[in-house]
Amino acid sequence: MWRFTEKRRERIPAPSSAVAKTPVLKIGRVSFVVPAVIGTAGARASKRFVEFFTATIRNKNTRLAYARACGAFLTWCEDHGIGFDDIESITISAYMEHLLAEEKSGGLGPFQTHG
Repeated sequence: MWRFTEKRRERIPAPSSAVAKTPVLKIGRVSFVVPAVIGTAGARASKRFVEFFTATIRNKNTRLAYARACGAFLTWCEDHGIGFDDIESITISAYMEHLLAEEKSGGLGPFQTHG
């Protein structure tokens, strides 16, 4: 899936669910793809999500790193049937345990690459 970032397009992993149901937020002439967990929470949540990554984080590399980390977490939530309103600190703890288990098993986590 292609997502708009700065002046170029970058390949960012899409959630494991079908891309066809990926929510899109339109602001003026610009469309933003938001994770399904955010999109199903409504237009206000989608707008706040986009604002966080576009207006709050000025450094491009930081913005991309946060987007990847957030995308990996939200994809995990979606894969486990966890909706926006269900996310709490214990959800994040469970996700961290998942990452640690993947690391121990030698699997690639969301922040590692083949190489």
